[in-house]
Amino acid sequence: MQNENKALTAVAYDAEMRQIYPFYDEFHRQIMETVRVHNTEPLTWLDLSCGTGTLAARAFQSLPVSRMICCEKDPELLDIARMRLPAEQTVLLRQELLLPELRERFDVITAMQTFQNLESPAREQAVRSCYDRLRQNGILFIFENTVPASQTGTDHALTLWAEYQKRSGVPDEQREAFFEAYRSSCHPLTVTAHQALLHRCGFEIAEVLWLSGMQAGFYAVRTER
Repeated sequence: MQNENKALTAVAYDAEMRQIYPFYDEFHRQIMETVRVHNTEPLTWLDLSCGTGTLAARAFQSLPVSRMICCEKDPELLDIARMRLPAEQTVLLRQELLLPELRERFDVITAMQTFQNLESPAREQAVRSCYDRLRQNGILFIFENTVPASQTGTDHALTLWAEYQKRSGVPDEQREAFFEAYRSSCHPLTVTAHQALLHRCGFEIAEVLWLSGMQAGFYAVRTER
């Protein structure tokens, strides 16, 4: 019964994410397809802010993942991830960001909605630590909120996002609380600022992978030894 309850909770969590973020599943699909093209060897993977382990579970299902380290600050979400991921190949850490003492290097690092609440220089330090923990030809994925280049563009995108949540069934009170939290604690960057940050942190290759409204995905490759 406990396992069934955990499974139901994971389904509920993913359903809520789909209500809040347009194209939630597309984030994951873009990562899977890019990794498939980029690297066909057995993969070591670090997933920051893993939530209930949805992305990690999809990676195990569709890619040759040999080892996965999942980081999540919420212990309840981490417990759910523990129930759905292969124990012999997975390490679960109760933390959100990469710790300096973690010296292992990875082929893939994923950061979904992880860095957007950090201000500079903490944000740059977090991205730089990801660069340091990648192997040569390792790839970092960042999916998070972005801000358009103009206030008009921002107002337009916020209106569309709010309307999406309303159509998806998010109650008015919850929707208002979400955008209030967004305005008070989120520090979104423009697309060009994201790429500039990745280059400053050492990545020679830093590209936009996917973009819609105020959500964007980036990939960056460590090419130096």
